[in-house]
Amino acid sequence: MMLEGGKIDWAAHAHDAATVVTETIDFDQCIRLAYEFYKKHPDETLILVTADHETGGLGLGNSGTNLNIELQKYQQCSQEALTNAMRKMKSAVAIPSWEEMKFFLKKNLGFWEQITITPREELELLICYEQQSFLKKKSKDIVSLYAKDEPLAVAAVALLDKKDSIGWTTKSHTGAPVPLYVVGKQAHLYSGRRDNTDMANILRRLFNLKQWEE
Repeated sequence: MMLEGGKIDWAAHAHDAATVVTETIDFDQCIRLAYEFYKKHPDETLILVTADHETGGLGLGNSGTNLNIELQKYQQCSQEALTNAMRKMKSAVAIPSWEEMKFFLKKNLGFWEQITITPREELELLICYEQQSFLKKKSKDIVSLYAKDEPLAVAAVALLDKKDSIGWTTKSHTGAPVPLYVVGKQAHLYSGRRDNTDMANILRRLFNLKQWEE
C-alpha cells in the first residue's frame, strides 16, 4: 500500500505554511495508524516514510525575530480555499467593499483582531485588493506549480508568514536532503543516505518484480 501526502507539496509550492502544517499532521495520523498495525504484526509489516524532494525552501525564524508559529492557528482554511471564496465574491452582482474584505480576512486569518496589522500593511493589502484582485477588470492569478491563486489571497497568506517569521527561498524544489524513516521487516535494507530511486529498486527486488521496460 502506498499513501501520498501530495497536498503537503502543493501547499509548499504555493508558500502556504499553515496548510503545510495541517496536511503534515493529517499525514502523521495515517502513519500512526500504520504503526499501530505494525506493533501487532511486526514480522510481516514494513513501513517506509520518505519524500522525493523538498519543496519551497522553508525557513523558520530570522535574524532578530523570534518564530511566532502560534499565529498559524488563526488561519482557518488553505490559500486555495481563500482563492475560491474570493472568486465567488467577484462573480456576485456587487463586489465586496474593502470593509467587507477586511471582515473576511479577519474571520479567516485573524487579521486586526488576533493579529496586529499596521497601517502600512493594511495599505499594501488595500492596494492589492484595488489594483490586482477586485477593482481592476482583468486581474492576473499568481501561478505556482499546482495552483492559480488570487493575488489578495497570496498577499494575505504571505503577510501571515511574515508575522510568523516564516520564510521561503523558492516556489520550486530544492536540493535539500529529505528524511528516510523505516521500521519493520527488512528495515535494515534502507539505512543510510540513498538516492530516491533506490527505494523503488529495493521494493522491486523484495516483491520479485521485473524492472519496467520502456
